[in-house]
Amino acid sequence: MSDNKQPPIYFYLPSYNQFERDLPRSPETSWEWMFERGKPEYNLSDGEYAWSLQTFLQLQARSFPCQITATMPEKGIVITHRINLPLNFKPGPELLLICLQADKAPHPFAQLSVVLTHQALHTQYSFLGDIHAPKLRSKSSQPLEGYYFMRHWPIPGLIPRNPARGDRFENVVFLGVGRSLAPELKTDFWKQSIKELGLNWSFRGPGKRGEGWKDFGDIDVVFAVRRFECFDNFAWKPATKLFNAWHAGVPAILGWESAYQAERKSDLDYLEVKTVEEALAALKRLRDDVPFRTSIVENGRQRAHETQPEILAQQWIEFLTEVAVPAYDRWCSNSVLHQKRFFLRRQTALFEDGLQRFFGFKIEGLQKRLNALGKFFDVQ
Repeated sequence: MSDNKQPPIYFYLPSYNQFERDLPRSPETSWEWMFERGKPEYNLSDGEYAWSLQTFLQLQARSFPCQITATMPEKGIVITHRINLPLNFKPGPELLLICLQADKAPHPFAQLSVVLTHQALHTQYSFLGDIHAPKLRSKSSQPLEGYYFMRHWPIPGLIPRNPARGDRFENVVFLGVGRSLAPELKTDFWKQSIKELGLNWSFRGPGKRGEGWKDFGDIDVVFAVRRFECFDNFAWKPATKLFNAWHAGVPAILGWESAYQAERKSDLDYLEVKTVEEALAALKRLRDDVPFRTSIVENGRQRAHETQPEILAQQWIEFLTEVAVPAYDRWCSNSVLHQKRFFLRRQTALFEDGLQRFFGFKIEGLQKRLNALGKFFDVQ
């Protein structure tokens, strides 16, 4: 479709009116801007930056026709993070809503949804539920209608491992937030085991300017395990840590997560571990087998081409022009009755979710009371 026939495309950011004159000049400068001003001054969330603002900046840098707005338009295609959508918001007869679901529950009335992982395409979450709760989601053999997967952007301006480090293998680093660190990695046993391997263990948060997650200069291996021996493979978490490791020229030891597994093409992509023992064995192998480690780094450099900003931006452009624009045309050409039927189906699903949660909580509460009563009589 030619540009003169393309509907207006908006990225909806409610806080945009606060930083309109302070918008980052390019995607490359947006990372520091987010930590220096975006979060502390404008209360911009990580998800809004990662998906809404960064995607807009990447598309704008390639002259793709789109704009940011602080007010919800009545006509056109609107892309926004799930946190910006009230549960009862319904798009009008000339509005196509694309929900950037991220790690939130889906929005009931969005015509299209963008998800972080391949597995999320096959996972039906409750509109009212916490996606971290296994009882509130179900699996589908076919991709869900209206759901599309897009890879996460690597960190803008990422600083790769310093080539001067050569074959040194000393620094094992977990990049993330404290709550994402597996409990076993906080124990004295883990710290002592790392020390016995002759390695240095550290956990790094983002830092004041985001440099903690951006600078891989002294990192010899990225270690990212949220849970050991976990039956939940974190279907809502993207493969960002793996992408960044590839771009940084650093091997990665990762947990059992669906996003990583979906990206894996060979054993050189990353080392997967499920137990502390496997993790320590993987570190020992990387320490001792230099050719193997070199092969992993070289393979990562090749895989990094798949998530270059130019490639991801083109995928976004294709999604918007080949999927979103035709979906918009279909929505606008539908009769009022057809649109009302769409909302009725979603409203019914929303109501069913409410009933499931209500009775689920009631049953769970009853079970807790019965268990407590049983323990009381056992004591007696």
